[in-house]
Amino acid sequence: MRTATKLKEYIERGEILSYEILKEYNLTSEDSLRVTLSNMVKKGIILSPKKGIYVSKNFDPFKIATILETGYISLTAAFYHYNFISEYPFNIYIASKKRCEYNLGNYKLIYFPAINFKFVNLESKIAFPEKAIYDSLRYYRIVPFMKTLEAIHHSRKINWTNFLELISKEKSSFLQRTGYLFSIIPKKNKGIKKVITFCKKNMNEKSKIYLLGRKKGNFIEEWNLIDNIGEEELLPWWK
Repeated sequence: MRTATKLKEYIERGEILSYEILKEYNLTSEDSLRVTLSNMVKKGIILSPKKGIYVSKNFDPFKIATILETGYISLTAAFYHYNFISEYPFNIYIASKKRCEYNLGNYKLIYFPAINFKFVNLESKIAFPEKAIYDSLRYYRIVPFMKTLEAIHHSRKINWTNFLELISKEKSSFLQRTGYLFSIIPKKNKGIKKVITFCKKNMNEKSKIYLLGRKKGNFIEEWNLIDNIGEEELLPWWK
């Protein structure tokens, strides 16, 4: 059996293997192994997101993402996992200890600095729903507010006690944005109402902020906030 065929079988079986592990199979010399793997990548037989790492073409992007770098799946990828949104994510966001990106087939694996590692499923390495929503509100320049609001609207599994713990030490600007965004959600459950009350109670009423950037918009007195996006754009999924 040819070396390339054996390598393909090993990589498909393991889904992701390093050069160091493949070298231990003693299929050929180290120089020949490097050349063979390089040719296999060039021909599209296997993938190599970074030096010395090889991935089967039939890979699980969620699984591979947390093996390449330590972290947990969050933001829109977690929303999709929990069926909060229907759009399939080809950009997989991973909260990690570093900031980097890898291209893997049709996917882009995007790593961003994790705020903390609370409320994460340690087995699947996916943020719990409340953590994914919290992350999306913190990284609102990555996830549009409309996606976060859609996820909240369709969610059925949020632990609002955990969510309140996560936002308990946030600055007034975060509380003002969050309180306002939650206040425009068409249907509010008890958990959403508790968040609105908490944000209202703990915000700095003298602090005036913009919802996004510095563009002009409608002034919302209750939250001392300028909505420069508008409810029509924030709630396009609501009918």
